[in-house]
Amino acid sequence: YIGDEGAELTRLMLENVCYRFLVFNPKVGSEGGGIVSEDSLVDSARALKRRYFLMMKAKDAERIGIVVATTAVEGYSAMVQRLKTVIRTAGKRPYVFYVGKINPAKLANFAEMDALVLVASPETCAAVDAADYWKPLITPMECEVALVKGRSWTGHYDFDFRPLLATPLPEARVRPGGSEGDSDDEDITQSLTSG
Repeated sequence: YIGDEGAELTRLMLENVCYRFLVFNPKVGSEGGGIVSEDSLVDSARALKRRYFLMMKAKDAERIGIVVATTAVEGYSAMVQRLKTVIRTAGKRPYVFYVGKINPAKLANFAEMDALVLVASPETCAAVDAADYWKPLITPMECEVALVKGRSWTGHYDFDFRPLLATPLPEARVRPGGSEGDSDDEDITQSLTSG
């Protein structure tokens, strides 16, 4: 990768997890020589582990906020409706917040939320460093992997929510108690983050 480390590199790393990245920054080094050191070898596995941890935290959440940071991307309203369905089917409570441009201080106002799902452009999602936020901040794809039974992580990662809209959700039977599944054994889950 040629350029500064940043949002674009993060997006490429997560969307191409099977590769290791060598970062070459022409602005670094003596007189702009573009020296590449061993520290420039960037491994996407660490970033993926962090994203997976955030998904597991969201899986344990009871109140999930859907943070809409765009109204310009086609399909955002359909994605909000889909996320509300996914969250309700998982037996959790969805809340929708239209915030415009996001920052940690703005999202700190929603302290009652246990996790947040960011509906924004792929560039915005990639630019957000989830470590800066007090609550887990995940993408719609991560929300579906965490909450939809029958949906598993295939290794493919996408910051763009529009391909999800073309994918049908697995049908879930909702029982009167509000949880889904055919038997009591299917409802037993073990949290990977809290034990």
